[in-house]
Amino acid sequence: MLLRLLAGIALVTGLVLGAHAARFVAKSERTEGVVERIDARDDRCNRSRKHGKRKYDCTRYTAAIRFAHAGRDYTVEVGAGKHKGHGQPLANADLRPGQRVPMLVPRDAPQDALHGTGASLRVWGGALLAFLFAAVLAFVSFVRNRSR
Repeated sequence: MLLRLLAGIALVTGLVLGAHAARFVAKSERTEGVVERIDARDDRCNRSRKHGKRKYDCTRYTAAIRFAHAGRDYTVEVGAGKHKGHGQPLANADLRPGQRVPMLVPRDAPQDALHGTGASLRVWGGALLAFLFAAVLAFVSFVRNRSR
């Protein structure tokens, strides 16, 4: 019973995230932005699950990306990676000043634009993982009930 409940929750979550991502992509235009600057800040990052839940010192990078939409200029800030240790150089960031990057810009809310190669894939990936998790749980539940 618990597996069916978890499968249902995961399935609904996957469908909602998938629908949200599809709606966002459908109402967005693809354009190109330019990285204006990279900022770095010292932080505490989570270690991967494989290595336990301990935190470690890291430097997180943020990129300011400028793009034009409907005759106006906009700037959004996006994550640009992280690197182990405090005080790491800007050269370790995933993006570089002056770099041209793809953007997804909602027609009705350009301030909510996403860096096209990262954020949209994470949304789709999260929805897909939730849907696959639900399918596996439903299959396990079906097999367990059948063998009784």
